[in-house]
Amino acid sequence: MTSLKDYDYFNYARIDGKKQKGAFADPTDYWLSYADSILTLHFTLLFKKPVRAQNLEIDIFDPEFFIDFGFEEKDPVKLVNAPAPCAMSLVRPNGSAFPSSQRFDRSFRASEAFVGQGSQFANKILVKCP
Repeated sequence: MTSLKDYDYFNYARIDGKKQKGAFADPTDYWLSYADSILTLHFTLLFKKPVRAQNLEIDIFDPEFFIDFGFEEKDPVKLVNAPAPCAMSLVRPNGSAFPSSQRFDRSFRASEAFVGQGSQFANKILVKCP
């Protein structure tokens, strides 16, 4: 977990359109699971300080396109103490854009050619507060 800090835990925040470097505190509640030949790291990531914004976007991806990310199926994100009119939505990457025959655990080879491609497969958290 400590080595992921250098990469902001692959979470990239924009508050009202402005990039926020180092916005997140160290992860809590982290553990590993292993199933079907896939090792999964689960963790909770909080902001260092409360966020006040009309638009918050968090993109979760590896810019080098080496690590695949996904949300838990049930309650992956929570708004805590958000004003009533705030609404949150999740955007999952288009699975058809990445053929199953090219799964990371089967045929991926690291290459500098992939740098920047990870954003095309980003999971997104969008929060809008009027």
